[in-house]
Amino acid sequence: MKILHFIIKNTSTLDYAAPIYYKCQGRGKINVTIFVAKLDKNEIFKGSIFWAKFIKDNNIVVKSYLDYLIINNHFIKKLILKIVFYTNYFDNLLLKYKNIEKSYGCGGLIIFFYKLGFIFFKKIESIVGRKLINHNKVLDDISPDIIFFDNRGDTKIYGRNDYFKWFYSRKRPVYLLPHAPHLRDPISEFVPFDSSGEELPLFAEFWMPFKFGKPWLAVEERCKDQFFFTGYPGFDSDWLSQFKSRNTNAVCFLMRQYVYIKNEKTDSYVLTHEETFSAIKNILIALNSINSNIKLILKPHPSNNINQINQDLLAAKIYNVQITNEPIYECLNMADIFLGFFSTALLVPAIAGHKTIFIDSSLQPIIYKQWDILSELYKNWPVASNHYIDIADKIKNYQNSINCSNIRNFYEDNAVDNILNRII
Repeated sequence: MKILHFIIKNTSTLDYAAPIYYKCQGRGKINVTIFVAKLDKNEIFKGSIFWAKFIKDNNIVVKSYLDYLIINNHFIKKLILKIVFYTNYFDNLLLKYKNIEKSYGCGGLIIFFYKLGFIFFKKIESIVGRKLINHNKVLDDISPDIIFFDNRGDTKIYGRNDYFKWFYSRKRPVYLLPHAPHLRDPISEFVPFDSSGEELPLFAEFWMPFKFGKPWLAVEERCKDQFFFTGYPGFDSDWLSQFKSRNTNAVCFLMRQYVYIKNEKTDSYVLTHEETFSAIKNILIALNSINSNIKLILKPHPSNNINQINQDLLAAKIYNVQITNEPIYECLNMADIFLGFFSTALLVPAIAGHKTIFIDSSLQPIIYKQWDILSELYKNWPVASNHYIDIADKIKNYQNSINCSNIRNFYEDNAVDNILNRII
């Protein structure tokens, strides 16, 4: 069986699927190809050592747009990667100087020139993506039996029409993968497969990680049988048993998406710049009061801009932290204690038996109001206020109040078997 994992934006669906591929090792005759809808696959993997080793150890093939250039030339590939680099470079500079303009009322002319640079390189990148990639060849070349699809509301990728045309014409089973163990309410996890066509064609199946979700209520009644409860593979004990902390002197802070421009706020699930960096400062003060040798590791959200985080840390005069591009699973090997604003990613260290503490934020009360079942899932989780004294107190006097058996009431220990029995 050939599995194609089609990735559009980041590694969140790979976090979901990795335990499946890991268990497939012993199944034989299952080949996995990951196709990254990017010119530079490192935009997805971000230099992760864990993912590089995982892909190699599990004999996974990774392909990107560059593998299907109409003109297959090493020099041209290197040139295209440079174009992608400069597109991102000017995009980062724009963010930086927009902050300066917002804070100090200057930098308008510099922003203008950086915007020109960004538009220029983005235009070249767009021409390459649309004109120089043989999109018609990609899926025929991989020839999958089934597709694991990175299901998102925004599928504006180069060659989109060619890929969706192939899906509709070949009608190979397409399994729509979730990005997180649960979302903010019972229905909102549903995202149409095709925003320009059918919401949920007959060849597609929507996979649900959370047994209390009801995403089928967002579509026609006839589609209900196309929703399948899988559980969350990343919580299976067979998978988690391989990750053990090797550094008892480290704390990991899981970041959420935050607004890069100061004093701006849009979505209530995207935190402010000020709230994010005041928390990092308070955590550092708290850790230093406990033991000056404790290291703080920042784990960004998959959609965070690493360069912007580095710039914001410098602007906030925060120097003694480590930023990791590794997935949450590898972070289990790096730290014993996990802190963070509300995030489903914190379920991973909690169910793995690590000390896990919420940092209070403007988001915390919203979570339970939108979906009351979540107050049961996160019952008795310690919450520290965004103040260094309370953070230090919660760490020093940590009581293992998180009941893993309670989490198992929501996520059974058999998600990978559920999935393999479904597809094989």
